[in-house]
Amino acid sequence: MLRTLAVCAAFLALPHVAWAEESAGSWREDLAIFQRELPRTHKNLFHSMTREEFDAAVTGLAARIGELDDDSIVTALARIVARVGDGHTHIDFTDPALGFHVLPMRLSIYPDGLYVDAAALGWRMRWRSSGGTRLRIRRPPNRTTASPRSC
Repeated sequence: MLRTLAVCAAFLALPHVAWAEESAGSWREDLAIFQRELPRTHKNLFHSMTREEFDAAVTGLAARIGELDDDSIVTALARIVARVGDGHTHIDFTDPALGFHVLPMRLSIYPDGLYVDAAALGWRMRWRSSGGTRLRIRRPPNRTTASPRSC
């Protein structure tokens, strides 16, 4: 009986192992294209990091692909992209292809805390009608002197 269960468990695990290896291979291919094309297409990619730092970061991520899930890979890739240090080079986490969930609100971090700057009206009404905590959109008292960092 135990032998039958062990064989069944091994058989059921095979598709997962094959999928993981296929996924890792796809990620490595994507990273190779990213590593080749971003420097070619970006006007000034290396103004805040060197080519060597960029290559080391991408190569380091590629080496860890087998240990990471898809969300962790995207997050690590976003860290590399953020090192470019300009406002127009980014990963759009709202892209449905990435599979991340997006809350219908805008959060900002000020020196005195995290604030909800805006929220979709439909969500505010839903929270109120469900008996949940009422959403308050607050402005910090020193808003004119504080500069927010969006989340």
